[in-house]
Amino acid sequence: MDLDKIGEWLDSVDRKLKDPSLARDLHEAKLSKPVALKLQGATFTLDGKAGIHVHNSKDDTDEDGVLLTKEGESLETDHHKIPPQISFKPSKVWLKYRAEATAKGSASRSLEDLGFSLDGNAGVSLSSYRVHGGEEKLKDAVLGDLKSLKTILSARQVRELEIGEAVSMRAHGRIEGSLTFAWSDVFTTQMSVLTDTLATNETLGIKVGANASADVTFRVNDEFVLTFARDHSAHVRVAVRKAKDRRFGAKLSASVGVEFADPRKVQEVLKPVLEGVLGEPESKIEEILAFRELDDLSERQREIAEKVIDRLGLDDAFAELEDLRDEVKALRVKLEGLLKQAAELKAKIGLSYEYSRVRQKTSLLQAKIANNKISGYHAPLVKGKLRPILDDIDAGAAGVSLESYMNQDSLKVRRAFGFSLGIGKWWSLSDRSEKELDETVDILARPGEETRSRVSFRGLSAFEVRAGRNQKRISGDLSASMDDFSASLEPKANEFDFGFHLMFQWGERKLKRDEIPLHIDHAMLWRALAPEEREDWTAQVGTGFGDKQDVEMTCQVKFDDTAFRWFIMGIGEDQDFEDARFGQAMGAAMPWTDRKALREVRQSEERRRRYYGALWTRYLQSPSMQASGLEALAKENFRAWRFPKVARFEGAGNHATSMGMLVARNTQMRRRWKEFHAGCLRLQRAILDRKPYTEIRKAYRSMRPLWSNELLARALGIYMLDRASEGAPSIKAGVERVLTVTRDANNASVLTISLS
Repeated sequence: MDLDKIGEWLDSVDRKLKDPSLARDLHEAKLSKPVALKLQGATFTLDGKAGIHVHNSKDDTDEDGVLLTKEGESLETDHHKIPPQISFKPSKVWLKYRAEATAKGSASRSLEDLGFSLDGNAGVSLSSYRVHGGEEKLKDAVLGDLKSLKTILSARQVRELEIGEAVSMRAHGRIEGSLTFAWSDVFTTQMSVLTDTLATNETLGIKVGANASADVTFRVNDEFVLTFARDHSAHVRVAVRKAKDRRFGAKLSASVGVEFADPRKVQEVLKPVLEGVLGEPESKIEEILAFRELDDLSERQREIAEKVIDRLGLDDAFAELEDLRDEVKALRVKLEGLLKQAAELKAKIGLSYEYSRVRQKTSLLQAKIANNKISGYHAPLVKGKLRPILDDIDAGAAGVSLESYMNQDSLKVRRAFGFSLGIGKWWSLSDRSEKELDETVDILARPGEETRSRVSFRGLSAFEVRAGRNQKRISGDLSASMDDFSASLEPKANEFDFGFHLMFQWGERKLKRDEIPLHIDHAMLWRALAPEEREDWTAQVGTGFGDKQDVEMTCQVKFDDTAFRWFIMGIGEDQDFEDARFGQAMGAAMPWTDRKALREVRQSEERRRRYYGALWTRYLQSPSMQASGLEALAKENFRAWRFPKVARFEGAGNHATSMGMLVARNTQMRRRWKEFHAGCLRLQRAILDRKPYTEIRKAYRSMRPLWSNELLARALGIYMLDRASEGAPSIKAGVERVLTVTRDANNASVLTISLS
C-alpha cells in the first residue's frame, strides 16, 4: 500500500473508530511494491493484496476466528471451555491489517530443507490485530499502526504485543504433533490386527498395566491459522486452528499420517501380548522349547505344546518342536511390527475422526507461553512443528502450559474407545445423551471456483443408568464423514464414509463374583468370546479380582465403512421378515440367569433364540399386543413346550426380567424397532439414490432411540453381527468385538479379550 494514497483515503473517512457507520472492511488495495520479511533463512514476500478491517461492534465477525466479538465468549471443546485469543470489549476497537504473501527458502535451501512444513508457493496470509480506544481518530490510528506494524514472523514483535493485540498467519501445509495412547485402549479397537496371528475361532486375551502407553507422531495436511495473542502481561497465548475455508491448498482434502514414535514402548507389552497369542505363560513355553523332541515332554508339557500348535494353526499331525521353536521366534518379530501397526491404526482412525469434527473456532493446540520462553518456541511453531512445545508440556517444563489439544485438556488420550480419541469426555454431557448429529462443515471457497463443502457428523448417543454405587452406560456412535470436498455445493449421502460403534460399560463398585457370568454372557452374544469358553473365561476374569472388587467391564462392537454398508444395504423392506430377524436377536438378548427355574431356557443362546425369539417375533408383528397379552402368550407357549416353571415365571408379570415386565417398563420397544428399521431404509435409499446429505440426519433421528434401551441395544449388536456373519471375509474383517476388564479404582491392570 502507498502511504500517501492511504492518507488521501483516510482524509475522506475522517471519523472516530467507534463510529457505527464505518464498514467492517475499510480498505483493500494491491501493495505498491513488494515487502520482504525474513525468518530463519526463509523470505516472505508481501506482494499481493492488503486490507484494513475495523471491529468496533459485537456484531462484527473475524473470518480467521482470532477475535471473538461476543463479550465474555469462550471456546467450547467437547468437555471444557478455553479462553479465546482476543475477547471483544465494548470500550475497545480493533484494527486488523491483512496482507497476502508468498514464501521461499534461500538460494541454496528450500523451505522444507529449512524445516518449514507450510506450502509457501500456495500463498500465505499474514494478519496483525491492533487495539485502540473508541474515541481515537481512524486516520491517526491507521497511520500510527502502519509505521510500526507487527507480524508473526518476528519473535521480538510477538514479545512486544500489547494486551489485546495478536498476530496470525494463515497457510496451507503440514502440522506435526504427538499423542500418547494407553496400550489397553489401542487393543479395544485393533485386536483384529493381533487375532489374525491365531487360527480361526481362537480367543486372544491380553492383560497389560493400565499405565502402559504408546507414543505416536502425526502429521495433518490442511489449511491452518496460527496465532500469538496477548491477554496478560506475563504471557502470550498460542493457538493453532484449522481454517474455516480453503484458499491456498493445492489439495482439496485434509490428510492424516501417523508413525509409531518410540520402538522401546513395544517392549512394555510384547511379553503379555506374546503370552496372550500363545495362551500360556512365556516361562512355560521357554521350558518346553528347551527340549529337543516332543517325546521328551511330560504329559502336561505335551498338552501345552499341542495347544500352542493348534492356536498358531500349525499342522499338528506333522509339527515338531523345531517347527514350534521357529514359529515362536518368528512370532516375536512379527508381533513387534503388528503392535506398532495397531498403535498407528488406532491413532490414525481417532485423529481422522476427531480432526474432521474440529470446528474452526476450536483450537487444535492452545497453550500459554511465558514472555521469556517465546523465542524458543516461536520459529518451530511458525514452521508447523508442534513437537518442541508438546514435549516440554509433557515434561512439565516451566513457562509453558496447555489449555487444549485435539479437543482435550491433556496430551494423553483417555479411554479411547470406538472411533473417538477420548470417549471419556462424552460422559460429561449434562443430560447424558446427544440427541442430534453434531454437524461440522468445512468450506472450499476460491475466487473463480464454485464453492464446495466437506461435512462430518458426530452422532454419539450415550445413556447412563445408576443403581446405587454401580452404573451402566450404553452408547451408540454413528460416524459419517467425507474424505474430500463434495462434487457440488450440496454434498450427497453417497459421498460419505460410515461407521458404527456400540458399547456397554458396567462400572461396578464392589463387583461380586456371581455377577461376572452376566457380563461374560453379553460378551459371547456380541461374539467377543466363544460359547464353549464360558467357564474358562468366567474363571479367568474372576481370578485376581475376587469378591467386592472395583471393576469396570466394557463390551464393544465396531463396524467400519465396509461392514456397516453391508448391513445397511442388506436391510429388507419386508417388515415381517426383518421383524423375525430382530425378534430372534431379542430372544438371544434375554438376560442370562442362574435361577434354577429358568436355566433350561435362559443359559443357552441357542435356546433363548428358539423359545424367546419366537415370542418376541409375535410381539413385533402384532401392533395391538401389550404387556398382558405377551404374558399370556408366553405362559401358553412355555406350557406347550413343557416348561411349567418358566410358564409360571413369564405369566406372573411381576419379575423384572420377564417378557411382560420388560414391555411394561418400556412400552415403546416395538415402535423404536420399527423406526430403526425405517431409518435404515431411509439411509439405504439416500446412499443408492444420491440424495442430499441431510437425509443422514433424518435417518439417524429414527435409528438412535433403539439403543437407549438395554434389551434393544443388546439385540441390536446381535442383529448386526448376525448380518455380518453372512458376509464375505472382507465384511467380517471390518467388525471388531472386544471385552475389556479394568481392575480397581486405580486401573491397576486391563484385560482385553477378543475372538479371532
